Amino acid sequence: MKQPELKYLDKRTVRRNIKQGFLKEDEHDKFLKGLPDEAENAVPVSFEELDAAELHREEEMDDEELIEDDLPPETPSKDE
Repeated sequence: MKQPELKYLDKRTVRRNIKQGFLKEDEHDKFLKGLPDEAENAVPVSFEELDAAELHREEEMDDEELIEDDLPPETPSKDE
């Protein structure tokens, strides 16, 4: 049996691909069972660590690095 293309096995699209006939459910099950167990390589991450990393990135960013699209639209003052 020919292995299906990896793009059809993507977790985010697999149900749609099965429904549309690009992939058979047994092919997907076989693919999942063939994946190696990577649990030993997992690293626990806390939300506090993620928040600290995001804060650090924001502190490093200069105002010059901001893209115009990222800035809020200017609102006209009442005087104008």
